Amino acid sequence: MFKYYFRIAFRSLWKNKGYTTLNIVGLALGMACSFLAALWAYDELTYDQFHENFRSIYQVNRNSERDGQIFVSQNTPYPLATALKQTYPDIEYATRVDRDDARLLTAGEKMVYREVIFADPDFLNIFTFALTEGSTSSVLSDPRSVVLSQKTAEALFGKENAVGQIIRFNNEVDVKVTGVLAGIPANSSFQFDCLFPYSLKAVMDPWFLTLDNVWGNNVVRTYIQLQPNVTAAQTEAKIEHFLTSHDETVKQTLMLHAMPDWHLRNTFENGKIAGGLIDYVRIFLWVAGFVLLIACINFMNLATARSEKRAKEVGIRKAIGSSRGRLILHFLGESNWLAFFAFVLAVMLVSLILPWFNELTDKSIQIPYTSPVYWLIGLGITLITGMAAGFYPAFYLSSFQPVRVLKGTVRLGKNASIPRKVLVGLQFTISILLIISVVVISKQLDYTKDRSVGYDRNNLIMADFTEELKQNEEVLRNELLNSGYISAVSATQAPMTEIRNTNGVGYGDDKSTSLVTVSSDYDYLKTFGIRLKAGRDFSREFATDSSAVLLNESAVKEMNLTDPIGEEIEYGGKNYHVVGVIEDVLMDSPYDHVRPTGVFLKKESRNIINLRFRDGVKMQEALAGTKKIVEGLAPAYPFAYQFVDEEYAKKFATEERIGNLINAFALLTIFISCLGLFGLAAYTAERRTKEIGVRKVLGADLSSIVIMLSKEYVYLIGIASLVASPIAWYFLQGWLQNYTYRIEIPGWVFFFSGLLAILVALLTVSFQAVKAARMNPVKSLRSE
Repeated sequence: MFKYYFRIAFRSLWKNKGYTTLNIVGLALGMACSFLAALWAYDELTYDQFHENFRSIYQVNRNSERDGQIFVSQNTPYPLATALKQTYPDIEYATRVDRDDARLLTAGEKMVYREVIFADPDFLNIFTFALTEGSTSSVLSDPRSVVLSQKTAEALFGKENAVGQIIRFNNEVDVKVTGVLAGIPANSSFQFDCLFPYSLKAVMDPWFLTLDNVWGNNVVRTYIQLQPNVTAAQTEAKIEHFLTSHDETVKQTLMLHAMPDWHLRNTFENGKIAGGLIDYVRIFLWVAGFVLLIACINFMNLATARSEKRAKEVGIRKAIGSSRGRLILHFLGESNWLAFFAFVLAVMLVSLILPWFNELTDKSIQIPYTSPVYWLIGLGITLITGMAAGFYPAFYLSSFQPVRVLKGTVRLGKNASIPRKVLVGLQFTISILLIISVVVISKQLDYTKDRSVGYDRNNLIMADFTEELKQNEEVLRNELLNSGYISAVSATQAPMTEIRNTNGVGYGDDKSTSLVTVSSDYDYLKTFGIRLKAGRDFSREFATDSSAVLLNESAVKEMNLTDPIGEEIEYGGKNYHVVGVIEDVLMDSPYDHVRPTGVFLKKESRNIINLRFRDGVKMQEALAGTKKIVEGLAPAYPFAYQFVDEEYAKKFATEERIGNLINAFALLTIFISCLGLFGLAAYTAERRTKEIGVRKVLGADLSSIVIMLSKEYVYLIGIASLVASPIAWYFLQGWLQNYTYRIEIPGWVFFFSGLLAILVALLTVSFQAVKAARMNPVKSLRSE
């Protein structure tokens, strides 16, 4: 019986090649989108889950209250990890982690810059980073040791065994390679090339030894792993006021952030998780689901539109004894065969598109061809798609009465058109909703990009301020300024695009608060193009500026200073006096408020040199000239730099990639909708061929016939636009609430989206309408 059904279904599909092609292509595109979305979502949802104990790993965050709001910071005090582990048996392991900029590694004649992190020995007990060489229990026990990535080990030593080799770190200290990491998965929150023990920092700079009992200096990130059967809520209640118990001046609390939430739920509002990337994952999955739904609607529409042609087939089958159940089974078989062919095509499309998709999403996703689960899920989606697409047509076609059909007394067009119109309206409701969403998301991203950051990012580079350059600082500054390329030079502790330190400061009558602390030297405002609101910049003309500080507007507001110039501030055991107030400068997330910040003149803490090029210089020539000067004074360090505007742009990378994905899928949704509309228009024109012929004989011109065939679709899309607009407004308004700085949804977006959908639909329908209107009426009427 099934062989018979298969043969009949195959013949029917082969006979109607155009109809079959439209359905297979539409379903294949819908399935391909859903497969790509599923692969991408799986990669995002399984971030960091390769760690064996990922459900019991937490980052310790610090909460501080300001203006009645609770703000969350990842930076924590230096001694926190050790103290927590020693105090609470609930905590099995604890580690400090400090991510550093790219640093120079030298082995013989080979020199490479690599991303490094510093961590305690418990780091490899908490996180599952496999080693190809070395033991996790001992690789970080020696302060002068290092664990290299496989790529870095090969770059320095080739095929030679790296363990036991000596390398020079940043031209400051020799360290021994004690381990080699296996590949770090792409969906890991930690991406690094070298892992150093945190104790190496004290070897390189004894100042770090003074931080063991300092609780107001927040310079590291702290991670813990809880004992089995210990909950986060239990531990969080115990450690909440841990900072205050060690230092009464620190009025901040601690909270735990679970590893499964680091990547997906890392946006906080008033001290609570308020979303993050998970919002985009949901949006993307919904969009992919809409694409597949529209492909299924196309199938339903085209199948029911062909009902007149298949009515007699159904009548004859019923007349010779076929039951309705068998007819339903037959039509469902047809739809499932179509879905299976579409599945095969979809797998081929995904294989072809995946390299482009990986480039678009900055991922390394691979199709798990050898995974039975992958194929079972794929075939499951195929079966669901086939059943969903064929369910309504199967029951609709099998409901025909054989006597009425064979007598020719059934007129299907008028009644059958109602569900088709509803489904076409649903298709374009979804399409218009997606168009509105794409425009609003794009406008919000542009709005955030165009937000004032308080400094000039253009023509600005930053580079490593090495010890050799520090020793020749005045010579370096003079040569750069006299080169004709550079207009200003200033060194800082950290890049302008990052917040590295937040610390407690004292002021007034025993008052205290937490500030983002920036260490800088002279010409800070000139180099970054920051506007001064009151007072002055650091100046070499004032000997007292060795203890000077600049406050931003947020800090003045937070400290409630009516006349900040001359105010004394205690930081790090030293008193500073305020010499100026600067405009708020955005260094952290462009989606959040600017945090209270103090810029301190501390020449001993500088690691980054910032160079501003003159306007109009030829950049390649200027970079070559700057490189010659820098490497002339520090020949052991290759000149490596980053453009500040490019580093700032990286803050939007995730949102831009997801926005591009949604754009691509929205365009695909519209294309699939038009594909179905094209098939329906062809069917409508074919069914009304004689009517068109009669109208032409009676004097109807081309335009009136095109309008007649197109106007019902214009009405449908107009109604779809009215339905989609309030739905889109409701959901997008809720989505925008996640942003501190957000747009108001402009009214023109709804009008534009509806008009665009109408124009696209008219272009699709008009081809068939014009073709039908230009047909010779003699040919269409000769059978009459």
